[in-house]
Amino acid sequence: MSRKIRILFVDDEQPILNTMRRLFMNSGYDILTAESGEEGLQKIKDNTPVHIVVSDYRMPGMNGVEFLKTVNTRWPDTVRIVLSGHADTANVIAAINEGQIFKIITKPWNDDDFKNIIIDAAEKYHIQEHNMEARNAWKLIEALPLIMLRFDTDGKIVWMNPNAAEVFGEKALQKNIAEALPEINELAFNAKDAGEASDMVLIKGRCYRADAAMIVKNGNNEGCIMMLDVTVKMSENILIKKHGGETSVESDSDNGTILSARMPLAGVKFNE
Repeated sequence: MSRKIRILFVDDEQPILNTMRRLFMNSGYDILTAESGEEGLQKIKDNTPVHIVVSDYRMPGMNGVEFLKTVNTRWPDTVRIVLSGHADTANVIAAINEGQIFKIITKPWNDDDFKNIIIDAAEKYHIQEHNMEARNAWKLIEALPLIMLRFDTDGKIVWMNPNAAEVFGEKALQKNIAEALPEINELAFNAKDAGEASDMVLIKGRCYRADAAMIVKNGNNEGCIMMLDVTVKMSENILIKKHGGETSVESDSDNGTILSARMPLAGVKFNE
């Protein structure tokens, strides 16, 4: 979730720290300052998360690149910027990959340029944060005890979780649903048409509860995602009936109750 951006300025000269604090006084950022790399590390530790770190290059003891390299190791999500005088620029550029530095600001700086670089750094942090949340969400999804597949608008299977790969095989990826899994083709078509669809489906001798929903991004249809949950395993207690284009299943194997459901078969192609 996006939050107020916290910036740490590190410089061994207090007047420069004061100048940077005044420059961003009314910008809506949470501002921290430190007069050395060691103090900067402690400030980050005490005020996590710090989203952006701006450090002078030439400081006694730990220089700016060494400091930012340590920051990168311990807090890799921070966006790191180094301040340098013209005489130090070559050394900073040579060491830029060590600290994974986002930008170099040369002294003396232009106030507007400095502000724009900070805006860019904040945007970079928000993008990183969004991507991390998305990755974590997909990790949670993949860990669910369900079979999950995603189809594009042409009906091609573009993603499956490990459970789906185990049941249907990874060879199903990039194949059209009508070819690879015709049993759920009609359900996927209905989800594309109506936004969502649910039904019981029979695949490889097992009855699944299937739920499909359209994926919409920025107002555009990007296919659908489907979840399958095993509800009935085929056994001698299950009677399968086929008539016309439908299949029905009746079971008395679950707690003595009768389950009766219609299951869609292959019929309409997804992309029609």
